[in-house]
Amino acid sequence: MLWRLTELKSKEVINLKNGAKLGTVSDIEIDIANGSIKSIVVPSGNGAFSLFGKHEDIIIPFEDIKKAGNDLLLVDYEPSDIEAAKNGKRNFFGFLV
Repeated sequence: MLWRLTELKSKEVINLKNGAKLGTVSDIEIDIANGSIKSIVVPSGNGAFSLFGKHEDIIIPFEDIKKAGNDLLLVDYEPSDIEAAKNGKRNFFGFLV
């Protein structure tokens, strides 16, 4: 399957672990040595701080993409507790996600 960067950047990213909408792809990381995509980048900024650029990006390894549709990417993404705490992401029950 071939994608153009513009097609990839318009896709919504959904986490299969918890059904959370992570956002849309904003960038990609490329391994220049072998010409492959290493990861996709999704901005995690929500709320007022995102207006001022104060947010951490979610870096998702390309191999964690499990399914790609016309409008979305399904990923099997497990953020570390440190990353989740830094981003303030909690699920309905208040646990870090």
